[in-house]
Amino acid sequence: MQVRCTCVVATFLAASLFFAITSGPLTAKDRSSGGNTQLTAVEAAGTVPPGGTTKNDPSGAGAREAGASEGEKGSTGTVGSQVFTLKGNGPIAGVAFSPDGKSIATCAGNAIHVWDASSGNESQVMKMHEGEVYSIAFSPDGKRIASGGGQTVRVWDVANGKDTVKCKGHSARVIRVEFVDGGRSILSGSWDHTVKIWNAESGQGGGVGKHGNKVLDAAFFPNRRMVASVGADKQLLLWGPVAGGWVQTGVIKHTNSVRSVAVSPDGKSIASCADELIKVWNAATRAELQTLKGHQKNVNVVVFSPGAKRIASGSEDKTVRVWDAATGEPILTLAGHTGRVISLAFSPDGKRVVSGSEDKTAIVWQVSNTAEPAIKPSYEAAPGTRIRPAVRRAPTRTRRYYRHQ
Repeated sequence: MQVRCTCVVATFLAASLFFAITSGPLTAKDRSSGGNTQLTAVEAAGTVPPGGTTKNDPSGAGAREAGASEGEKGSTGTVGSQVFTLKGNGPIAGVAFSPDGKSIATCAGNAIHVWDASSGNESQVMKMHEGEVYSIAFSPDGKRIASGGGQTVRVWDVANGKDTVKCKGHSARVIRVEFVDGGRSILSGSWDHTVKIWNAESGQGGGVGKHGNKVLDAAFFPNRRMVASVGADKQLLLWGPVAGGWVQTGVIKHTNSVRSVAVSPDGKSIASCADELIKVWNAATRAELQTLKGHQKNVNVVVFSPGAKRIASGSEDKTVRVWDAATGEPILTLAGHTGRVISLAFSPDGKRVVSGSEDKTAIVWQVSNTAEPAIKPSYEAAPGTRIRPAVRRAPTRTRRYYRHQ
């Protein structure tokens, strides 16, 4: 009798559950409010994130957070999902994909970690940097990593984990490094107010220009010899080469400290952030093209996708957002970090983004299932020439937490 009663109860419960699913509204947990939100038929089918960002919400204010199991189903992953998480021993101040997309580098404390981009397994560790490392970059051939830590720029051999070059000349924290000139030179920015370029083989270098306060970020134009730099002096400065050095060629003023700058791969646009907004500028005319609205707190880092079609941003509101670079409309809002997002990088095919946070993790996100053709740098120095470090400082006008504190 007891077994029969159990079967009857089970049958009743199953029937009730079937009726609730087929006749009642479907809901999903809304992590932004803590309550439930009713799903549309499309959302219930799993083709878009529940309540996710849509193109009729240009402000991004109504976008909900894409979770690990929500998003657009595709052949290679779920758009908006977390692929895997990399853990560090401190805030992840810098992240980078290798040019072939097979490796990811992160930096935390005084160490650089290299991970397999498919499995998330660690493959190399580079330690003993002077001071904490705040920025890293792969060389174009993927065989070296440049790092900025303490007052020094270093070059590391990825295969053996040994440092091969030390660039000394900054007098304060180095917060930005980038390989330029086909990997023959390194661009750096520092809290000592200066932007410099170094010979990646000899370690010798000189100044590009100087801000009126801490330099917080810098970027090299991929299609011509120009540099964009931003700082705590609330300015975005543009620099160009002249005989024997560099000279300031333009300025874009902001109302707050400018925390990050990115130049599009085609060299036509510049993105910058000085508060919770992201500004996109015409690189030639310096006219404002777009204002990207959606983050609830200050934006710390901004990057372009390899084909210049999208922009990714990381904020103190603990989210990563992906935007349409042409229209300024939001595409995705990615939530999963428990601390401020301070570093970002797109994969070479544009399908993934890796974000670093103060929560001591780097999250790899699936942001597309379609590869975005990369725009290759069109500027190449003439055979036998290099970008020469400046021998005199250019005149200036009164110009990822980690870059701006």
